[in-house]
Order: sequence, then C-alpha cells, then structure tokens
Amino acid sequence: MIIGLALPGMVSNAFSQWMDGDDLQRVCNAREVEHVFKPGVCSGYLMASIDLAEGLNEQSLLKAPLFCMPADVSMPQLGDIVTKYVEGHPARKDINASTLVMDALHEKYPCK
Repeated sequence: MIIGLALPGMVSNAFSQWMDGDDLQRVCNAREVEHVFKPGVCSGYLMASIDLAEGLNEQSLLKAPLFCMPADVSMPQLGDIVTKYVEGHPARKDINASTLVMDALHEKYPCK
C-alpha cells in the first residue's frame, strides 16, 4: 500500500520537466547491465523525436525534411550519434533534448 501511495508522486516529479541534453546523455550512455530501464528510455525518446520530425514533415509543417536518415541505422548507432553531438556542443546541453536529437541527425544525415 505504501508503494502505491508513493509511486504517483515519484512519477509526477520525474516527468514534470522536459528532458535536456544532460538527461539524454545520462540515459543514452547507461549500460543495460547497470541500469535496466535507461537504455529503453533512450530508445523511446529517440524514436519519439524522430517520429515527431517525420510527422511534421508528412503534414507539410516544415519547409524541408530536417534529416534524411538511412533505414538501416540501429538504435545503438542513433544513441552514439546523439550523445557525441551533445558532447561536441556543451553550450547546448541545457536545451530540450528533442531539439538536440533533431540537430544531431540533421548534422549527421543532411538531406541533399
């Protein structure tokens, strides 16, 4: 019963703010052996950010696609691309993580 009462407060606090670059690096750099859920959070966040960008493009809400990623890119590769981007742009670590995901993919996979 105590767990049931504590859990809503924990969930509320954990997700009351958006994720920034530091948060994204923390979950994407976590090893599955050490932190079972963090790699899943990373994958889910990356997929959601990519789906958002693709949805905006499909709805013609963007002037041009933000990135043109090959279909065979794996989730670990995406995590590496994004974490390296954040590491290479330390002044941007405090901005919204989905913006960083899109910027990293735009830099790595620009549309020609």
